[in-house]
Amino acid sequence: MKFTDLLLKNQELEQFIQSYNSNEFPISLIGPSDLYKSVILKLLTEKSGKDLICVLPDDSSCVNLYNDLINLGVSAFYYPSRDISFDEDRTVSREYEHLRIAALN
Repeated sequence: MKFTDLLLKNQELEQFIQSYNSNEFPISLIGPSDLYKSVILKLLTEKSGKDLICVLPDDSSCVNLYNDLINLGVSAFYYPSRDISFDEDRTVSREYEHLRIAALN
C-alpha cells in the first residue's frame, strides 16, 4: 500500500478534497508539516485535475514548497512577492524608491 493511499483514508483530508472539488474557497491547510503539505497538494491536484494557487507568508516558505512540489513531479511556478503588484503600473510611484536609494548614498 502506498503512503498516498493511507493519506486518502484520512477523514479530514477527504473533506479537504471535497471542499476543493466543490469550489468552496478559500481553503486553509494548517497543521501538517511542510513536507506533508506538499504531498497533500500533490494529491489534491491529482484527484481534482485542477490547478491551484498557494499563498505563503514569506519567500523562503514559497521556495521550499516549490522545490518539494517539483521533486514530487508537480508542475509548479514560483512568483516572488516583490514581483506581484495589485495596482496598475501607471499608478505606481517611484518616489519612495528614489528616496531610499538617495539615503544609501
